[in-house]
Amino acid sequence: AVMGREFSLEVLIRASEEEYSLSQVANALEESCEQNILQEQQESYRFSHGSLAVVAYQSLKTPRRYLFHQQVANAMEHLYAHCLDSVAASIAHHFRQGRQPERAREYYRKAVLYSHEQCAHPNARNLCLQWLEVATPEQTLEVKHLHAKSLFWLGQWEESEQTCLRQIE
Repeated sequence: AVMGREFSLEVLIRASEEEYSLSQVANALEESCEQNILQEQQESYRFSHGSLAVVAYQSLKTPRRYLFHQQVANAMEHLYAHCLDSVAASIAHHFRQGRQPERAREYYRKAVLYSHEQCAHPNARNLCLQWLEVATPEQTLEVKHLHAKSLFWLGQWEESEQTCLRQIE
C-alpha cells in the first residue's frame, strides 16, 4: 500500500528483503490474490479497489509507514540506478514520506529538472511546490526560480513575473 494502488513486484521484493523472505512475500501475494484484494498483472500487482489500498495504508502504524517508505525509496534507487531521473519524483515522494527530507530534496531537484527537459511543465510546477515544503533556506531561491520557469512555460506569465519579483525582494 505504501507504493500506491499499483506496484512493481521487483520493487516490493527489493524493499522487503530485509524483513521477509522471498517465500513469505510470494505467499502473501498469492493469498491476497486468492482473496481478491490484489490482482496480478505482468510484473506488478494492483489493489482490486482503491479503497483497499487506502485502508491498508492507514492500518500501518506511523513508524512502520516511515520505514516502508524509506525501504521503497532505497529499493528504487538501486533498481533504477541507470535511469534515476525518470523515477526521481517517486523516490523524492518516498523519502519525504519516510521523513528523510535531505534525501527528498536531492530527488525533487532531479525530478524538476527532468520534467523541464521533458517539457512536462505542469509536473515541474507541482514538484516545485512539494520541494518547497522540504527545501532548505539556501535552496528556496532555486526552487522559486524553477517554479517561475514552470509558470512561464505554462503561459501563466503574470504569476511567473510576480514569483520572480518576490525573489528579488
